[in-house]
Amino acid sequence: MRTFRRAGSCAWRELGDELVVINLKNNVMYALNASARELWRTLEQPHTASSFVEGEAQPTVEGFLAELSAEGLLDISEDETPGDTLVQGGLPMPAPPKILWREPMQRFGANCGFRPGQGDPCIGDPHWS
Repeated sequence: MRTFRRAGSCAWRELGDELVVINLKNNVMYALNASARELWRTLEQPHTASSFVEGEAQPTVEGFLAELSAEGLLDISEDETPGDTLVQGGLPMPAPPKILWREPMQRFGANCGFRPGQGDPCIGDPHWS
């Protein structure tokens, strides 16, 4: 059975009704809507796509989980034991879950040992502070 869980290479924070997730492997930041936030909260443990909703909304959720997986935000496994059969009677989905925006992050917080005008900054791997 195919299960999904949050990738260990992600950091996230709730901001109002939205959720901001950072993929630390590629330094891309994503904002998720309220429905996606509810899904994300449960993905600390492995879940199947069908454990979130039943009926018509299931293909939408499956597509969204596949999109998060393609972005590197979820790990997919065929052999993990899934969580609850249905998450607390299903998740409230007033709107389809979606990524609202994605944006590459700049290399802020890096300490490369250069000052302006002293050469090319951050050649190679920076030392994050």
